[in-house]
Amino acid sequence: MRPRRWWAAGLLGLLWVGLGQVYVGKAARGIGGFFLVLALSLGAFALLTWGPFPRLALVLFALPAGLSLYLWADAILVAHRSGGSYRRKRYNRWYVYLVLALLAQILGTRVVGFWQAHVSQTFWIPGASMEPTILEGDRLVVDKRSYRFREPGRGDLVVFVAPESESALVLKRVVGLPGERLEIRDKELFLNGRRQPEPYVVHSDPITYGASFGGQGRQRDQVAMTVPPGQYVLLGDNRDASYDSRFYGPIRRESLQGGGRVVIYWSRDPGSGRVRWERIGRVVE
Repeated sequence: MRPRRWWAAGLLGLLWVGLGQVYVGKAARGIGGFFLVLALSLGAFALLTWGPFPRLALVLFALPAGLSLYLWADAILVAHRSGGSYRRKRYNRWYVYLVLALLAQILGTRVVGFWQAHVSQTFWIPGASMEPTILEGDRLVVDKRSYRFREPGRGDLVVFVAPESESALVLKRVVGLPGERLEIRDKELFLNGRRQPEPYVVHSDPITYGASFGGQGRQRDQVAMTVPPGQYVLLGDNRDASYDSRFYGPIRRESLQGGGRVVIYWSRDPGSGRVRWERIGRVVE
């Protein structure tokens, strides 16, 4: 006989979901609870990414959080009730707890890593280049499967690898497709000679600058080019405060990581620290 300590059950439960149940002899409950929490989390994430009601999906994240809390409290209660009558199981060894925690860590990391790489990804906006569509301090969920089934369309919000970096992701809007003749005349966008309405664009600088795509310096307001095959011109909505294709040129198709549908799952004003509750759960397209 060796009593189960309630504080030990609580600490192990905090270390990893379900580990406290293993300690108090409820291994099946603990391991099953771990996988259920993981499945519920991924399900809520999927609904947030593709579901018609993203705000409801955010509420559903309370299910895995609540289940985790229940498993933690349950382990403590079972340990407290067992008193000194607990008969230790074969798996009640410190090295078994350590192995289970490591396996859970590896599995959780691999699953989350696969999801972020191939399904959908979260990231945050550090600057103002996409205002007023996306504000600085917005945290987003982006569909990474969207361009496996279709080509990017004009007006899509897309995430891509920044040309100067091998890993940094940037969010801009598609304004030019392969083969199109694109021009900017006095800050107005023309495609194949026709002026394009851009209700989402703002201009804050009254000065007009001119040059060509892919050059150096503030070259943004008088440009012209034919978009090469397999490439896209991407610009920020805050047109006078965006570092985009006007400076580094078109972006190759393989650099696009996802887009089309973007969901704001959290937003905080970086200046005041105020949470922008009205933006949470908003779908931006």
